[in-house]
Amino acid sequence: MPMKWMKRLGRLSLAQQVMLIVALGLVLAQSLNFALQLRERRGFGIENAAMPAIARLVDAIEAGDASEAGETGDLPPRRESRGGPRRARVIATPTSPLASDAYRLPRVEAVLRARIDEASERGVAEVQAAIQQAPRRGNILIVAVRLDDGTWLSIRGRGPEPLGPVIGELALQTLLILAILLIPLLWLVRSATRPLAVLTREANDWQADREHASTAQNIAPATAPSDVRALVTAIEEMKQRIVRMLRERDVMLGAIGHDLRTPLAALRIQVELLEDEALREDMIESIERLSGDLDGILALARNARTVMRQPCDLSEIASAVATAFRDRGADVAFDRERPIPAAVDAAAVRRALANLVENAARYGGAVAIGIEAGERMVAFVVEDDGPGIPEDRIQAAIEPFARLEPSRNRETGGHGLGLAIVAAIARAHGGHLRLCNRKQGGLRAELELPLD
Repeated sequence: MPMKWMKRLGRLSLAQQVMLIVALGLVLAQSLNFALQLRERRGFGIENAAMPAIARLVDAIEAGDASEAGETGDLPPRRESRGGPRRARVIATPTSPLASDAYRLPRVEAVLRARIDEASERGVAEVQAAIQQAPRRGNILIVAVRLDDGTWLSIRGRGPEPLGPVIGELALQTLLILAILLIPLLWLVRSATRPLAVLTREANDWQADREHASTAQNIAPATAPSDVRALVTAIEEMKQRIVRMLRERDVMLGAIGHDLRTPLAALRIQVELLEDEALREDMIESIERLSGDLDGILALARNARTVMRQPCDLSEIASAVATAFRDRGADVAFDRERPIPAAVDAAAVRRALANLVENAARYGGAVAIGIEAGERMVAFVVEDDGPGIPEDRIQAAIEPFARLEPSRNRETGGHGLGLAIVAAIARAHGGHLRLCNRKQGGLRAELELPLD
């Protein structure tokens, strides 16, 4: 059970967790204080109501004064003298005046016993004090003693005041304390967690292959807590290190491509002069495989950073790709739609769409290209009727050098860089590449790009 509640608590934000825990702590503390104050108020009210009755009964015991024995009804008080104070009437009865279900008051009984022992020498065998329901409404306080001769002397008085007003007062006090403490705390927590929320949005929008200005001061101003500002600064420095690392990678890949292209070309010329045809074909295939891998690596590095945005028609790009593949004998369908203008790198987008169509044609046979445009984003949709991709390998298929076809044949398995290049081009434009299996069979690939 605790683990279940911890999981539910983990779904809340930091501010919500802090406010919930503090509110629960305050409610528990105030509830305990509420109960203690109610108990104290109730005890004080009972004792305050019982003291006059105890004093009157002790005086009656000491003076031997009691009214004639009678029924133990709700007897009205009498005046001792005309114009004098109204005093409760002492009743003498042969049995206890307390009902069987009366609420006994041990503290009042102890006080009564102590007062009798202190003020009177008359023998008292038993003392009783209780609150019971009045015949009409409310409740009455009854204090009674049994003398040595078996006679019961009792006196009735008004019961303690009802606790309803006291409960309302304590509840209002609790609400005021919660408001006084929680409102400043809410402001403090929000000021501390607001930079974290902004940092989360910045991290989601940040792309290492695009230029970004430093936003540390905007995310965590000088009024933010020092540990939050330190976190934002550390993340900003980490982003800069990632950008520098990617730039160094591009420089290194460019140097490798430049240094390897010339030797591979020279090697290809020398291999063409071999007389052994089988050996010559095998070596040419190896050189072409190396050249293809090198071209794919360089294209991946180049498309990850270089985006030249220009206004173009996305429908025209899709139509050109479909026509090119149909000329090569592929079964590719595309119905020319209305013009969809967007500012993208036309060459990069054309290459990304061509990679998707090539993969679909290689593994799926018939291919259908579509365009789904929204208010801010547009998506090229490429669907095939092939076997699709196992669900546990969809994400891995986008990684560089991931080949779903287990053989090493480049004609059937490719270089394993096609989808990685598509994903890099999508990210460079601020978009995404999504893959999913169709319910009716085949794969659905969505190349999502921003319209603006």
